[in-house]
Amino acid sequence: MKKLLFLYNTHAGKGLLKNRLAAVQDALAAAGWDVTIHPTQGAGDATAVAAARAGEFDRIVCSGGDGTLHEVVAGLMGLENRPEVGYIPAGTTNDFAKNLSLPRGMEAMARVAAAGVPRPVDIGSFNDRYFIYVAAFGAFTEVAYDTPQELKNTFGHLAYVMAGIASLPSITPYHLKLEYDGQTIEDDFFYGMVCNTYSVGGIKNLPTDRVDLDDGLFEVILVRKPMNIFDIGAGQPAKLPQLRRFLNYYLPTTLKLLNAYDRMGAAGVEGANIDGTMGRIDAMMDKVVEAFDKQLDALFADEALDISTDITVLEQMLAQEGLGGMQMGQS
Repeated sequence: MKKLLFLYNTHAGKGLLKNRLAAVQDALAAAGWDVTIHPTQGAGDATAVAAARAGEFDRIVCSGGDGTLHEVVAGLMGLENRPEVGYIPAGTTNDFAKNLSLPRGMEAMARVAAAGVPRPVDIGSFNDRYFIYVAAFGAFTEVAYDTPQELKNTFGHLAYVMAGIASLPSITPYHLKLEYDGQTIEDDFFYGMVCNTYSVGGIKNLPTDRVDLDDGLFEVILVRKPMNIFDIGAGQPAKLPQLRRFLNYYLPTTLKLLNAYDRMGAAGVEGANIDGTMGRIDAMMDKVVEAFDKQLDALFADEALDISTDITVLEQMLAQEGLGGMQMGQS
């Protein structure tokens, strides 16, 4: 009987795997595998176990977030003979899994990981380190590491969004010179990434038809200094009070509440006061998201109106020149 090592991280995402763990193990065993299980014990454990025990197994199936998958792959890349790898996504954003067209449901994904036909996937390397789908620099790249696991488990993608917003004041550009196909790009960039996915941080960056996991190519995205909420205040003094409220009260107060939630959860203490406070914070997060959307929409209202006006004028000019058979934005 072929042997399978099941590495899993029950802390990933919102703890989705915990309640389905037995069913997932049954699905792996039902496919005819002799299954050995190993719950990860902390950062780097999946890498160490995969590297040390790969020779004992025909396939390694891992379950957790993108970080868990990355650790397993990193542990295997230094080996000459590597077992096949299966993946059951159970993280907060599951970026890489969005490229795989997996079925819904933990058991269904386990059946694919156990019985699916293996396919090659390109792996990148950078300064002697491996990455499976993205290597990035600049804005927001520390968010995935700095956001507490308890917040990710409870609030999901919102925890990343809030941590990203909190990092805005500290963003600084990197001066980059890039040479490719006999050409050179040199500029200041706030963000850059080499990737093999169309989703990073839960945000779709590339059209799906441009991403091929085994074509030997990675895509490159570079972002110059963008228009952001800090630029608005400089050119539109009337919006400064609104901007100050957002930056000086709404944002720091929300972050304060999220950090308090994290501390209370980490303390492991139960009581009416703590449970009640955590429950209120949990319940208000949907309202916070809606309020932030409205606040940002209001801040950018003039820009949206200006663009809309430009489109209308251009459509009218095209029509007058006999070139307006189709309105912009229609297909």
